[in-house]
Amino acid sequence: MKFKICMTIFLLLIVFCTPEDAEKETLKKAIKVGMIEITSFKLNQNVSIETFTELANTMQKNFLLNQEGFITRNLTLSEDSTWIDIVYWENERSFELAMKKAESSEAVAPFIEKINIKTIKMTSTKPILLTNECD
Repeated sequence: MKFKICMTIFLLLIVFCTPEDAEKETLKKAIKVGMIEITSFKLNQNVSIETFTELANTMQKNFLLNQEGFITRNLTLSEDSTWIDIVYWENERSFELAMKKAESSEAVAPFIEKINIKTIKMTSTKPILLTNECD
């Protein structure tokens, strides 16, 4: 009887705890956010949301995802056409190295060219409280 109960529990665990869930849990525990970069800006005139979003995706794929310490990114747009780019880093060193590389990166240039440089406000912060939607 005990064996049947143990086997039933084991099978239920296999069915309900997919590798994807296990992978998510491992990833969640492994990554610790040490720095958050928050940048606000407006676009140059005549740059469409669609064009800029495409450039943002390309820059993320070809540059950000390849940077050591990069965790994730959120890009938002407010009603007054202000964009907020929130990038999560493992530590300040990773953030600083990526910023230095971005200055001469061909993957970043088309993205930056669409931004009104005079409107950029950037700050880097250390997280105090983070809530993960998976928690």
